[in-house]
Amino acid sequence: WSVVSAGYRNRYRHPHANVVSRYHQVGSKVLNTAQTGALRFTLRPKAKQWQLEQWRRDYRRYWH
Repeated sequence: WSVVSAGYRNRYRHPHANVVSRYHQVGSKVLNTAQTGALRFTLRPKAKQWQLEQWRRDYRRYWH
């Protein structure tokens, strides 16, 4: 996993496409907060479980 903290429509257009490409080449899944909104990883080591919440996907506004 690779997490990119970037603002929506940021003027620098981070992350650069070459950087994202390198992450993909090593098998990493890239999550960009500009696209997903807030991210929450919940880890439960005793149960050997984890959960990923993506704010824009999991808590969509009613008009979507």
